[in-house]
Amino acid sequence: MKSFIAVLMVASSFCIISPAASQNQSEAEAQYKLASKFLYKYDRKSQDSARYYLSKSIAADSKYALAYYSRSKTWDYQKEKDKKISDLNLAIKYGEKKVYLEERANLLIGINEYDLAKADLMKLQKIDPKNYDYPTKLGEMFLLQEDYKNALQSFKIAFSQKQIYLTHYNLAQAYYGLKDFKAAKNYADSAVVKWPSGRSMFSPANKETPYMLRGQIQLGLGKFAEAIEDLTTYLKSGMSYIDKDALYYRAQAYCKLGKKKEADEDMKQYLPLKGSRFLPLKGSRSFECN
Repeated sequence: MKSFIAVLMVASSFCIISPAASQNQSEAEAQYKLASKFLYKYDRKSQDSARYYLSKSIAADSKYALAYYSRSKTWDYQKEKDKKISDLNLAIKYGEKKVYLEERANLLIGINEYDLAKADLMKLQKIDPKNYDYPTKLGEMFLLQEDYKNALQSFKIAFSQKQIYLTHYNLAQAYYGLKDFKAAKNYADSAVVKWPSGRSMFSPANKETPYMLRGQIQLGLGKFAEAIEDLTTYLKSGMSYIDKDALYYRAQAYCKLGKKKEADEDMKQYLPLKGSRFLPLKGSRSFECN
């Protein structure tokens, strides 16, 4: 019995918080409470005040993860991305939480730091393996880097969790990048069928969006008339953003069918324009249609 009590006493000695540490923690929490009065008022003056009290909170407790995370949000009005990342790094160091990693991953994606973003997304996948968003975003990063094999693996994970229009579309993109046009066509067909009509909060893209990808796939399969039909549907959709690479692909399809006049007309429209920001074309963007 004595030995058991001795063990308890030794164990409890490691849990004792010194009066100074306890006082610092109380001060940190008090300053955080003051910051909270301003933190959710989204004007610059309020955010500056919130950051002032959060800095005092951190001065009292340099390992206060929540204070670092909250302060990171106040840098948005200052457009200080480096300071925001620095605070997020410290928040994660002292209290790695899903929300902190999500915030940093999204910020890194926004500044095109894809490798760092992928590292956070991989951590998030381990924390919450059933979350559909993480493999989806991870696949998008691989896709932007033209790493289609890893994009496919990530999109397959997302597809196993949610079989919706976007997961079909993403798989079609990955297979297209790998030049597996048959598999790409199957998923593109599903995306066309499943794609919601119009625009909404949950569906920002028009129903014609997947027609461009399917048009590219049809071209890869040598189905030139079908490619023209899909690409024309896309180009006539009236969406706010039209990827003008569709003109380039349609010109190729016209050329393959011996319709030089139509091909030349598409290329005349296309050449002065900027190219695609997604699945960019490799090599020259012009070609001779003989």
